[in-house]
This record gives sequence, C-alpha cells and structure tokens, in this order.
Amino acid sequence: MKKLLFSLNIAFSVFCCACSNVDSIAVEDPLTIPFCDEIVVDGNGSDWDETGLSIPLISNLYGELSPADFTAELKLSWNMDQLYFMASIKDDAIIERASPLRGDGLEIFISQEKGTSKMIQYIIAPGVTEKFDEPRIDKYDYVKRGPESDVDDLNVKAIASEGGYLIEGSIPWKEVGIEPGAGVEWALNIYFSDVDPEERKTRYALYFNQDTWSNHFALQQMQLDSLPGERSLPMMIKAYVEDRSTYKIRMFTGMEAIGMKVSIKDGKGFKRKVILEENNGISMASLDFPIGDIDSSALFLGLESDNEYHTTLFLRDFSNRYVNTGKPKRFEDDILLFEAKDKLNNPLENSVLFIGSSSIRIWESTIAADFEGIDVICRGFGGSTTEDALYYFDRIVAPYNPKTIIMAEGSNDLGGGDTPEEVVEMTRRFIQKAAKVLPDTKVIIMSIKVSVSRKRLVGTVMKTNVMLQEMIKEYDNTEYVDVVTEMMTKNGKVRGEIFSADSTHMNASGYEIWTRILTPLLED
Repeated sequence: MKKLLFSLNIAFSVFCCACSNVDSIAVEDPLTIPFCDEIVVDGNGSDWDETGLSIPLISNLYGELSPADFTAELKLSWNMDQLYFMASIKDDAIIERASPLRGDGLEIFISQEKGTSKMIQYIIAPGVTEKFDEPRIDKYDYVKRGPESDVDDLNVKAIASEGGYLIEGSIPWKEVGIEPGAGVEWALNIYFSDVDPEERKTRYALYFNQDTWSNHFALQQMQLDSLPGERSLPMMIKAYVEDRSTYKIRMFTGMEAIGMKVSIKDGKGFKRKVILEENNGISMASLDFPIGDIDSSALFLGLESDNEYHTTLFLRDFSNRYVNTGKPKRFEDDILLFEAKDKLNNPLENSVLFIGSSSIRIWESTIAADFEGIDVICRGFGGSTTEDALYYFDRIVAPYNPKTIIMAEGSNDLGGGDTPEEVVEMTRRFIQKAAKVLPDTKVIIMSIKVSVSRKRLVGTVMKTNVMLQEMIKEYDNTEYVDVVTEMMTKNGKVRGEIFSADSTHMNASGYEIWTRILTPLLED
C-alpha cells in the first residue's frame, strides 16, 4: 500500500528563517483536494476509485512507523455542498466506548484559518461493534465554547471489514463556516485513534502536532481544486523536540526519491545533508540537530523542493518528547506554546492579563471582542491551580508587565482536595509575588465559581470566597471581584442554563456575566 500513496521525485532543501515579518517569508503550500460530484456516502468506498487526495497515515507523532496491527489510509474530496472523507483502517481489535473520545475512531478539526477559534471539532466513533452498531458523533464548537453529543451535522457510514473497518462521511461546508470554491484555503487536522486491550492509545495525525484542541495553529493548510482526479500526499513530515535539546524531523515519501539529498540550513553558515533511503517500501530521511545550532530568533523551518513544493514547519508546533530526561512539571508544554506565540507576536505591555484555568483558556475565542478597546492577553491553561499560576509567574506574567492582572483560579484546587486555607495561602503568595515583581500592577482576584458538575462543593467554595475577600483587604492595589453570586439562583443553586453540556464550563451566557461585571473595573 505505502508505495502507491506518495508522489514526489525531486530533491528537498530545508532552511531556517528568522524574521520579524513572518508572513512575507513563511510560505506554506497547501495540500490540494480534487473536486468530485459523484460520491455517495454509503460506507462502501467503491466510488473513490481514481478520485480524491490520498494520505497515508503510517507513523506516530515521532516518526515511528506503524505497527502491523494498526494502519490508516485517508482520502479527501469535495463539491460545492460537502467535504467528503473516506478512511480505510486496519485494526486487529476494534474497541468502542460509551464516550466516542475514549475508544477507536477519529477526530476532525476544521478551521476557517489557522490560529483562531473559528474551529469545529468532530469526534467520531465508527459503530462497527456488537455493542455499538451505528456511528456516534460528538462536536465541539470553539466559538460557541461548548460540546454537543449525538449531533447530526455529518452524514457518516461505516462497515466492518476483515481486520478493521471502512468509514465514510461528509461535512456540510455551511456547518463549519467555509464558503467553498476553487482556490479557497482553510485548515484541517485529523487524528485516527486506536485503543488496545491494555488501554494504551495509539494516534496517527495528518499534521505533525496532535494538540490542535489547545494549539489552534496546529493544522494543515488545505486548498480546494476545481479539477477532478486522484492526488497523492507529496511528503509526510513529523517534527518534534527531544529532551528540550534536539530538533528531530522525519520525512517520508515515495520510492522514486531514494538517493536524493535533503539539506537543512539557517542562512548563517550552518548546513547539513542527509540522503533519502529505502525503509519498508518507502523512502525516508531523518534530520537531527541541537537546538543551539539554530539562531535563537528563528520562528520556523522552511522546506522547499526546487521551487515546486514549499511548506513551513513552525517551531511553535513542534511537540516535546522526553526520553533521557524526567518529564517536567505539568503544563510545561502549555507554557512553551505561550512563549512560542509571544516570540511570533509579542504582546503589548500595560495590557490586561487574564490568567487561570480552562474558564480563561476557553474565553480566548471571544475575549478580545468582549473587551473591545482594551488590550488583553489571555493565558489560561486547563486544569491549572493557583499553585500552577504562581509557579509559572516569571514566564507568563512578569514578562508582559501588565497594567492589570485578573486571576481566575481555585476551582481545581478545591476540586482536587485542597482546603480553603490552602487556596487562600497560595493566592496570598501570588499577590505578594506580584507586588514585589510588578509593584505598579493592579491585581484582581475573581471569586471561585461553582459549576454544575461540582455543585457538591458549593459550601466549600463560598467559605473560600469569604476568606479570600477578607485576605485581599490586607493588600494595596489588589481587589476582589464577586462573579459567583450572579451564577447562582436566589435559593443558592447553580444556574445550569449558563453552563455548556459538559456541566463544567460556561456557555456564552456565563461569559456575558463575567464580561459585564469586569468591564467597569477595566475602564477606570
């Protein structure tokens, strides 16, 4: 199979660029999807012969070739109404769970453009087992900030096959906010997941980064082509950083490229070459080099093939792998992503910095519009605690020299078993740190919210909020703001209508409350 799925017969050159005007240099040739108006979604797949963009998913995140018991071949096509996809999965043990995310299946991320929250995520379970005999689809809209279960946006059919399954589907363009047409560009990532009986999860992805849910740049640029026919992926690329010391790039292409040279250079004298070699029916090349060999201001690696194929590997999208060093403190990868984004677009000083857990992270999609006319920086990392915010203060608070810090932490602290006294003490340390490092910065501590899923903690949350309010009175240039009262009924119950379907995170109505309460504090 593999030898038929790549089309490339020219040498490659990879170059590293450091430039303040990224858009003028970072050329990313999109993958083009051929047109077809004759596909019928029936789970058969026979109408895909000689049509569509073929993409072999043959390695994991680190360029390790797929084991014999799990492989995937993806095809994509389109017409003016739908994006079509078909995947043939080889899997010796299909495992499906009540939640589509927990079992075998695929995730599709579609965005109007990279780096924004105009993105839809579909999580699809094939429904080819005795317990689950119909496809099931969950959806997450990153603008509406909420999950939906058992959605009917998509037309999906799947059939079990010998040693695996075939899944076919279509996504209406109107559901993802894309106006189709020849030459239209957009962004896509697709994961295929395999859970084995030991609960280990293998995942293969179209793009070389698998954290699209948190890194909205981690998508493959795509383009719609008016011409029909069959296309093949020019090259599969996997890129990551090992032990925070070595860049590693793995490239896979067709057998016809064996013997060709691949070079990498930074434009300042550094240059290396490797030769594409045969491996398991394809040609491969590996490039490993110390991080220090590349200029510290570099933002991306550019890959080109004699002016016929160009793409860009943004360093912010490189995943991290820890082999010979201990895994760092949790959220290190989130912080590294923040730092990479800052390198690309340095935030303004004297802005309003929002820091917190998932309630802040999810708010990123609309926070600039919600506080129109105010420069805001959003640094939310889901699952974080007050201790985490303090631990990373020197990296995601101090460098911005903000005019105001708004912190929304504490919910995960209490949910994880911390006492009110421990939350108050950690918040005190955060305030003291801010006063020492950023003496001119105002600190606003938001009251801890109560979500439907944690309504058992109502009493503990309210006690902690009273203690926080009293403690904050001890400090100048620090303010407590109560948002939780309006999130409760007069009878002290959590208002379920302001939360999304997961009962944990707020929907637009919840954020409207926060915006209305906070806006007067920021307009002074």
